[in-house]
Amino acid sequence: MHSDNNLAVALGEMQKAVEMVPGKGQEFTSAGKAAIDEAHALEITGESDLRVAAGLMDGFKKAKKSVADFFKPMKDSAHRAHKEICAREKILLTPFDDADRAVKNKVTTYTAEQRRLAEIEAARIRAAQEAEAKRLVEQACEAEEGGDAASAEMLLKQAEITETIKVPVTTAPKVDGISYRTTYSVEITDLSAVPCEIGGVVIRPVDESAVRRMAQMAKGQLNIPGIKIITTKEAYSR
Repeated sequence: MHSDNNLAVALGEMQKAVEMVPGKGQEFTSAGKAAIDEAHALEITGESDLRVAAGLMDGFKKAKKSVADFFKPMKDSAHRAHKEICAREKILLTPFDDADRAVKNKVTTYTAEQRRLAEIEAARIRAAQEAEAKRLVEQACEAEEGGDAASAEMLLKQAEITETIKVPVTTAPKVDGISYRTTYSVEITDLSAVPCEIGGVVIRPVDESAVRRMAQMAKGQLNIPGIKIITTKEAYSR
């Protein structure tokens, strides 16, 4: 049953091929049907049948080459047409790709600058918190020396609270349609200091692809002597 189904499928595909090339296609179709009949009729019971099989296989091989040779010019022409279509498509797509890249670069540059400024502001606030906590501790010490234990305890608690307040790092506003992906690049700062391997991964001579993969897995928290990991938030349209 399975063999009959395969035969029906093969005959159907042959019919489609005939419709593509009416003249030569009919010739190939007739030869193909004859080949299928010969193949199904063959019964091998001895050496003479093996010789018949060898002759059939040689004939099938030559027939397949004839079919391939016939279609080769059409395939070559189709391939050239496909290449030309792709080339024209690329010409029309290139301005949009360039424009898209330019906008993405501007968004990435802007968000990176906003993050840099936010980190500077966060560092300033943390420094102010540390200074305030230090001032409160000094006041607590003065209160303790003056015999005011209650005020000293209150001031120490205020100092502890001041130190533990988390400073949020604000970044560029989120806009619908723009997402960001984190990428990592590698900068060699001192080639002589780069080790031969890290965590069993050989990186000398410096394999930047391997280092980037390691940085990706470590989410940028990778410390390798002689190498600086640069983290970038790249914008893309979702």
